Order: sequence, then C-alpha cells, then structure tokens
Amino acid sequence: MKETKEMNKDIAQTIKNVIMNIVAELVSKPDEAKIHTSQTTTLLIYEIETNKNDVKYVIGEKGSTIQSIRNIIRAIAKKNNKNVQVEVLQPK
Repeated sequence: MKETKEMNKDIAQTIKNVIMNIVAELVSKPDEAKIHTSQTTTLLIYEIETNKNDVKYVIGEKGSTIQSIRNIIRAIAKKNNKNVQVEVLQPK
C-alpha cells in the first residue's frame, strides 16, 4: 500500500513539474509562476498562478494554449490511470 501512495506522489509531482516547465517557457516572469495542487479521491487538481500580465500567454488565443497544456497533462495522467484537471487562476 505504501508503494502505491509513493507512486501517486511521484506522478503528481511529475505532472506538476511538466506544467511548471511549460508555463515557465511561456511567461515573461517565470519566477512569479506557481502551480497549486490539490486532490480529491478521484482527481488531481492543478491551478496555474502567474503574474497578471502573463495570464494571456498561458491561456492563449481563444484558449488554445491552455487546451494544449491540458491535452498533454491528460495524456500523461491517462497513462498512469489518473484523472486530472488543469485550471488558470485569475490574478487579483
């Protein structure tokens, strides 16, 4: 059982790292980008937080960039039998 929990943490961290690497390449201030994670019993949730001027780069025209990020992350998650949700937090 511990091995399964350890594997879950590993894949959750791997997905977070992939999202962070993609976002860091898109934004002008990567040091201000953060990925918040949470989970339910069936879902890993990732929330992307960036500088207010960088949100547009993460979302992209008509949402194309964030949709591409979601597709990549879902493919990784599906390979590992996980369900994921990726959201962009609106800056305050």
